[in-house]
Amino acid sequence: MSISLANAAKRLGSDTEVMDSYWAYHEREQNWFFSPNPHLDSAERKPFGFPDSTSWKRKTSAERKQVWGSLTLRQRMTLSTLAGFGWEGRGINLDSTSHYTRLKEALNNIISTGVTKLPYSSSSFDVWDALDVTDEDPNNSSNVILMYTGRSQEKGQKTGQGNLGQDNWNREHTYPKSNGGFNNSSASAYTDIHHLRPTDESVNSKRGNLEFDQGGNEITEAPGNYSDGDSFEPRDEVKGDVARMMFYMATRYEGKDTSDVSNPDLELVSSVTNNGTALGNVCVLLEWNEQDPVDHFEFNRNSKIQKIQGNRNPFVDNPHWGDTIFEKDCK
Repeated sequence: MSISLANAAKRLGSDTEVMDSYWAYHEREQNWFFSPNPHLDSAERKPFGFPDSTSWKRKTSAERKQVWGSLTLRQRMTLSTLAGFGWEGRGINLDSTSHYTRLKEALNNIISTGVTKLPYSSSSFDVWDALDVTDEDPNNSSNVILMYTGRSQEKGQKTGQGNLGQDNWNREHTYPKSNGGFNNSSASAYTDIHHLRPTDESVNSKRGNLEFDQGGNEITEAPGNYSDGDSFEPRDEVKGDVARMMFYMATRYEGKDTSDVSNPDLELVSSVTNNGTALGNVCVLLEWNEQDPVDHFEFNRNSKIQKIQGNRNPFVDNPHWGDTIFEKDCK
């Protein structure tokens, strides 16, 4: 049985500790191979250069980092899943073709358990602080990457602190809080950092609560992003990120948590207007999920969020689950 989600979160002190958790899992299973995964080709379905966990434990920290650095992104994704992040060993197979309802219910149970709710704004660690970590520029630790513009900006140049006016960055609710019916800072979805991203103030304002679709007029300040009267299209580099965040929100928030002040039941639909708390366009989101695969930034962000908030976005670890669950809604 896989180590628990909570234990995995505690153990994930660094990227290389994913390996420690992986071997802990496979010591129980007596299986040193990857499980089959559609995101791995045959050459990557193989053991590492060391045959067992004993060899791994004998390696120095520097040697462990060297091994981790040699892995492909797809290998890292698979390892993270097998390391006990809640998918294997809790009724979900990496290649699951289970009926979409059962899969969605199982994922909802996992990603709703052991979650730490952050304060939106506080003198203690809050959403601002979390985004400084999750969206940090990998090439400049003093900056964050703004989602829609792709601009690297100083962490301190944010709303209420910076001096850049409308070019300060603020916190974008990628699933609009007004549309989703969770426009209350005490609501779990309001502070869920899986869908909260740093964005340029004026570009965030331009997006507003528009839902996602193709086309429109290009936004001058953010080339590659488009909007019209009823929809918004992000730049190509984050289209998949947006899709997988929306898949997460529609799976995480099912109207089951009566202790939550808002308790929204979020769904994805094929229209972009008059949707109530649902959001569109799911057909386009499915296309974006395929068009823009998970990259290192998105994968690492998912791991950082688990350390802070206690849950992962399963659609980052296994993007094909987006089709399994939501393809039926594209109609």
